[in-house]
Amino acid sequence: MARVVSSSRGDAAPSRGASADVLGGAVQKRSEQLSKMLQNGAPDFFGADSRTFYRARDILQRAREARALRDVEKRDGFVGEALRMFAQAPLAGDLNGACAELVDLRAFHGVVTLSLAAAATLRRMEEQRKADASTGGRVQAEPDMVCIRSFFTLLFRFLSLLISSR
Repeated sequence: MARVVSSSRGDAAPSRGASADVLGGAVQKRSEQLSKMLQNGAPDFFGADSRTFYRARDILQRAREARALRDVEKRDGFVGEALRMFAQAPLAGDLNGACAELVDLRAFHGVVTLSLAAAATLRRMEEQRKADASTGGRVQAEPDMVCIRSFFTLLFRFLSLLISSR
């Protein structure tokens, strides 16, 4: 994108009616291609859950841009789309950062939704670990205590914000 914008073609783009959405779409497409290449080349370091989580963070960026344009309908649509993606992989990224973005967007329901999705995922992991242990299967690692602590910290912050706003 930097090459296009800094070239003579990029300088002329606004006069030809090219919009930031078009350039943003091209960048998004290229980043998706790069993400797939990374996932194929190093699946242990860059799996599908990580891609889903960070794609949801990108969508939250679009929600912030819609908020800046005072387009509440678009903002809410982007927040909903991001929440659907977060629900697929709530533990794949930084919960604190995602929840902070949701609070910034005044999407408090999203903080609760993401927190509950993370708690449900942790519960499923624990149940799977117990099932594996009871059947003599391979025992999986304990759920990351940092994730559990983050969940309760986020829940406490959300409740504090909710109480202080009343």
